[in-house]
This record gives sequence, structure tokens and C-alpha cells, in this order.
Amino acid sequence: MDSRSVPGRRRDTLTDTDGDGIIDTGPVAQGATKIVVIKIWSSATARVGDSNTATLTVRSSLDSNVRETVTARIAVPAPFVQVYRDATDGAINTKLVKTQAQAVRNITNVGRWGDYLAVAELPNHNLIYAWNKDRCADNNCSNDIYEIEYAILDPYGETVRPVTRLVDHSGATIQTYDNITGVAVAPDGRIGLVWQRHLWNTRTDQRNYNIYWAALHPNGDLAAGPVNVTNNSVWGTLPTPDMPTFKNPGINVSDDGRFS
Repeated sequence: MDSRSVPGRRRDTLTDTDGDGIIDTGPVAQGATKIVVIKIWSSATARVGDSNTATLTVRSSLDSNVRETVTARIAVPAPFVQVYRDATDGAINTKLVKTQAQAVRNITNVGRWGDYLAVAELPNHNLIYAWNKDRCADNNCSNDIYEIEYAILDPYGETVRPVTRLVDHSGATIQTYDNITGVAVAPDGRIGLVWQRHLWNTRTDQRNYNIYWAALHPNGDLAAGPVNVTNNSVWGTLPTPDMPTFKNPGINVSDDGRFS
């Protein structure tokens, strides 16, 4: 089986095994497969936003009409970061993309199954990640709780602050759900977090909703809060007319470091 690659690309993963002047995979038995790795390097002068298309055609040495073409569209990305939960094992991961390279790093071990993920960059280019994690508050799991966890990684995915719980609800006597919805970073590196707290008394089916805020130092230590921003004391069942149900808050920070 012969293969032709785009002119100018490196082709040292294959050799010419049959002496016909074309690099090939060597003999491949009927029904068998062979994995070939194709590596493409961008030019040293490539800029963010530049793109190209690479085409690889593989054909049979026995019958040149039997062929397959694979096309790869490539581009030089602007630097960015993503945080996501791996659906196969529950680990929370980050994908770090730079112009020169990209990498995936684990923020947590497998089985974390976090939700409501958020990420923000600090002035020193470290990254704060936050999410909520559900667990049982007791052995009988009579009270289900969501707690906010966070971690800080450097720009290369190395741990600066290991996974830390923001508020511990181990002593909760009713269902308590903290759902992180926003993270913002002040010019001095302080980190603001905002979230919804949903309390549910399953015995009476009464619920209560509030918005909370807290601030962290750049190293992840608690700087202020948590503070109940809405101070809502109204409880009710759903749907109760005029019952406040605060949810989905956002957070911003001014140039002089004030959170709103």
C-alpha cells in the first residue's frame, strides 16, 4: 500500500519497502490494519488565525484505483483555556491551548462528577477553576448536599492550589445546594465567586433561595465572606405566588477592584 503526503511535509514515519520510489506501509494482509501517524508542523512565521489544509491519499500497490483520501484542516489558534468534565470517568479536566502547543491536564481525579464549571485568569496568568460537587451529608444519605470546590493551576497545568472546599455542609440538616455560577478576578488578583444557595426541607416541601458571594486571595485562601447578598427569609412550596427564587447570578469587577 502506497501513501503520498503533502509536499514539504515530514515523511520519516514511513519508508519505501518495495523500492518503487514511493513511501509505503509495507505489506498489509487482507482484513488487517496498520496505524500510521501523520505529524504536521506549522511554519515558524505562522501567525494567529493562519490556516491551511493538508491532504493525505492512501492507495493500494496492487490496484491503484483502490484509494482513500483524508483531509485535515488546521489553524493557528489564539490562546484559550477550557474546563470540562470527562463523561467517561467523571474527572474534571482543563484544555490549555497556546499558539505553540496544546495540552489536557487533570484538575481532579476520576469520579469527581462536578457541575456548573467556571474558570477565570489571574493577573499572574494562573487559572482559578470552580465547580459544585454533590455528596451525602450522612451515612443514610437523608440529606443531599452540593458544595463548591475550587483549585488553582498555573498556565502549564501544574497545581498551585489543590482542590479546596469553599463551604463545608457536613452538618446540614436539610437538603442544601450551592450552585456556582460566576467567577471574576480583580486587578490585584483577588477572586470573587457568586452562587445560588437553594435550601429544601423535604419534610415540609418548603424551599428557600438566596445569592451568596465570597472573595479569595490570589493563593486561594478565603479573604471575605461568604456573604448572603439577598437575605431572603421567605420559604414556600413550588409554585408559591410571589415566592423569591433567586438564581443564575453574574459577577463583575471594576477597575478599582470592587465586585458587583
